[in-house]
Amino acid sequence: MRVPHYFVFGKQPSDKHDFTKSIYEVSPSGSRLLYFDAFQWRVEFKPSLKLLPRNVAKGTGWKWEGEISIDGEKSQSRAQLKVVGVEEIAVPAGVYQAVHVTQVHHKPGLTIHRWFARGVGLIKEDQILRKKEGVTLRRGLRLLSFASK
Repeated sequence: MRVPHYFVFGKQPSDKHDFTKSIYEVSPSGSRLLYFDAFQWRVEFKPSLKLLPRNVAKGTGWKWEGEISIDGEKSQSRAQLKVVGVEEIAVPAGVYQAVHVTQVHHKPGLTIHRWFARGVGLIKEDQILRKKEGVTLRRGLRLLSFASK
């Protein structure tokens, strides 16, 4: 089943510069990221990137290898992902017990920390990109609001 997830981190959800839209596959084996749109970029993963396994025990790790396409520009990449543990996380939408997962891409030099709360999904994301020139770029996303249907 494909599930859209809108992650609001800006002023208005109606302004496409102020949110990301991620499309996940949810199956008995876990959740996988197919692509996300952010800041008018589309980032696609082939094969899809497993973000959260069914077994979320601390220390559980897995690998991904494939193609990343950023606005149509393709490159090969590989990543190591690992469940760090469960942590209490405060975001503008509230305080949650969340599973912390790290994702380290070898190309580009990208580390992503994500926190997932049961019944909500992604609530927090921190990205750190290290460039060859020694420049480090950081970006953080926080869930501002959540309403279940």
